[in-house]
Amino acid sequence: MKERNFSRKYLNYFIVFFCFTICYSCDIFSVAEIVNASQKNILVEIKYDKELFVEKYKDKTITYLNKFANESGSLKSLDSVNFISIIEMSPKDSLIIEFERGYEPHFKLIKEITIYKNDTTVLEKNNFQDLFEEKLDQRFIYDVK
Repeated sequence: MKERNFSRKYLNYFIVFFCFTICYSCDIFSVAEIVNASQKNILVEIKYDKELFVEKYKDKTITYLNKFANESGSLKSLDSVNFISIIEMSPKDSLIIEFERGYEPHFKLIKEITIYKNDTTVLEKNNFQDLFEEKLDQRFIYDVK
């Protein structure tokens, strides 16, 4: 009798583990990135929403801000007071600016993106969804030409 309860206990653990694994592995993630499709180096300035950033990451805010800024490209400056990062991108480089759960990016933590090349392009938060085009499944890209 004791042996049967022992095996049933492990069977229950296995079923819970299996269900958890199946549910978690089915999560859909989306990626938003900026691609430098021009022939010149460009600078990308990202202004983050400080209040939302602090609310989400609490005491690890600066660590995560630094992580996001160093994700890709070449970090030129990071203003941890105003939550602004400036990244240099070479031609054909890509810069991941968001990686989130869901079918499309939400851009919750980003206020504004400014791209400096021969001219200056400002991407406003309320236009992000329209400006980033889905090129592959859940991969949204803004091409800088």
